Amino acid sequence: MLNKSTIVLLLFSVFLFSNTASSVELTILTEDYAPYNYMEDGKVTGFTTEVVRAILKETNNEQLNIEMYPWQRAYRIAETQKNVLLYTMTRTHARENKFKWVGPVAERTIWMWKLRKRTDIVVHTLEDAKKYTITAVPQSAGTMYLKSQGFTEKQLNPMHKESLTVAKFIAGRDDLILKPKLAMAYELKKLNKNIELVEPLISLPNSGSYYLAFSLETPDSTITLFQNALDKIKSNGIFDQIYNKYMKE
Repeated sequence: MLNKSTIVLLLFSVFLFSNTASSVELTILTEDYAPYNYMEDGKVTGFTTEVVRAILKETNNEQLNIEMYPWQRAYRIAETQKNVLLYTMTRTHARENKFKWVGPVAERTIWMWKLRKRTDIVVHTLEDAKKYTITAVPQSAGTMYLKSQGFTEKQLNPMHKESLTVAKFIAGRDDLILKPKLAMAYELKKLNKNIELVEPLISLPNSGSYYLAFSLETPDSTITLFQNALDKIKSNGIFDQIYNKYMKE
């Protein structure tokens, strides 16, 4: 028969085990930005989405839903409300103190592209690019960087839905577009176009990495929980399985 001390010890052990990963209060938002996050068959998926779902499984938070909004709206919610996770976001100096961060989840290099047939477009520097119009997503890191370098609203033609930017660009409505190479290849494939249709010109400096961004009023315990879970799936091979799957695609 168990004595009182043993029972207390067992109950304490169960308590510790059940709290190694705990339920959190969290609104999870993302945008349509393939291949990192996009909608397929009515469900949010993509590389970073699968990483987030693996973290939710690791932390016993699989009941949390992921909602897709236009980037500008999702960004505003994450800036102004508590307990919000927004992905996939570039961690920049301008954003550093606006959010709490977990990551990195992916490396990021943004390229400036033109249609290969547009031999009239010559860009070797950012100053050269100011001669042309650019398909831009408001509040995206690339757009914000160009604004900081003196690009005007007239040069940056807004397109609020990321998934439509490449279609607009290849239709000739703008001269240039900003995209990471993986994202450009993916969007062209959806349109039954080959990557040879376009040509990368220059990459933006200090492109940085992609992170999960949490609103400032999110408890530090949640940040620690998610960072530890991300570190764990990186160490046990789950992260690499997800990455290799999208590289093959």
